[in-house]
Amino acid sequence: KPGKSSYHMAGVHHPEVLTEGHHQLNNSIMAQDTIQHVELLGILLIMQFSGCLGHSTMDSIHLLILIIEKNQVVSILALDVKGAYPSVDLEVLYHELHLVGVPLALVDWLRRWYVGRRTKLT
Repeated sequence: KPGKSSYHMAGVHHPEVLTEGHHQLNNSIMAQDTIQHVELLGILLIMQFSGCLGHSTMDSIHLLILIIEKNQVVSILALDVKGAYPSVDLEVLYHELHLVGVPLALVDWLRRWYVGRRTKLT
């Protein structure tokens, strides 16, 4: 889009939304609301980069380099995302989100969003 940073450049944040049309806009808005709520509640660790506004993969790599250069210990958790998502028990997820303080309206929206959806691994 004119005036927008290229998503191919390092450091450019672009949340992924896997739907089309007005659903994509609604999902983007709900994703932003959810991120704001969990940041305000302090649920995310200070070192959390994934899904946070203003943080990119390059930010996390630069932080790792700084830590290594200071001869400090680096711990990395790598997840098999394709293997993880199909195994999430959504009812447990909704319950845990509510327990940590995510507003019920957001939890209910997420529940409605997942109705009839399936994970397809390619």
